[in-house]
Amino acid sequence: MKNNYIKADRIIFSPDDVDLKRSPLRNGIDEATFVLGAFNPGLCRLPNGNLLLMVRIAEALIHPVHDGFAHSIRWDESGYKTDAWPLSDVTIDDPRKFRINNYSYPVYALTSLSWLLPVELNEEGTSILKIHYDKIISPGRESQEYGIEDPRITFIHNRYYMTVCCVSAERHSTMLYDSDDGLNYECKGIILDHQNKDMLLFEGKIDEQYYALTRPLGECILPLHRDHCIIPAHAFKWRLRKIFFIGNQQMNPFCGPGNPLYRMKRSVVAVRLS
Repeated sequence: MKNNYIKADRIIFSPDDVDLKRSPLRNGIDEATFVLGAFNPGLCRLPNGNLLLMVRIAEALIHPVHDGFAHSIRWDESGYKTDAWPLSDVTIDDPRKFRINNYSYPVYALTSLSWLLPVELNEEGTSILKIHYDKIISPGRESQEYGIEDPRITFIHNRYYMTVCCVSAERHSTMLYDSDDGLNYECKGIILDHQNKDMLLFEGKIDEQYYALTRPLGECILPLHRDHCIIPAHAFKWRLRKIFFIGNQQMNPFCGPGNPLYRMKRSVVAVRLS
């Protein structure tokens, strides 16, 4: 039976489509890298009718282990750099990360760092029109030092709101960006602090209030590479008003919102399990 909703049964954008010569990591990282993944995109329709994919690019070291050390990628005010950990101090069960053994609780370092790449598609979403390297969203503050992940875009009252997960040694947090054209985004700061990931704003308001679905779970902690001062989260004009819980203790701890939440006659929440 014909499915009118499937426009193209093929890959639209892949790691091979990313030009790493234009990656933000070139500001400091001389070691060879590759695109580990081009995935988890946010999606919106631009004012010109075209679709925009805000693609998470996970850029990883080709050789994270060498010379007796395991290496992770980090941003600071001077650019991007790698931190080295003696192999005797780590456990490597996954090429994407390694566990630092000096802690009684799980502390991991990542061999990749994620940034966001806007990719403009035609109206049907079947072909790439332009990759906006000049609009890349990459770490620019300490709360994003280990990367920006998993964008989700919601259009509310003629404005685009994008939530992202920001990763640092201090916290896993949800940060808000907004835009009036869907392409040029301004960072508004942290709106949900540690450990909130996978946050999605509902389309529209309820009683003039914004509502969102988030995943306030997780045990992953990233290493303190220097003395840290925990900075109080700020929420610009957003304030946490009410909290509702969905599910129970038997739920998968990696359950979180995936697809945008659309206003319907009867509310439906889309979640994903990973």
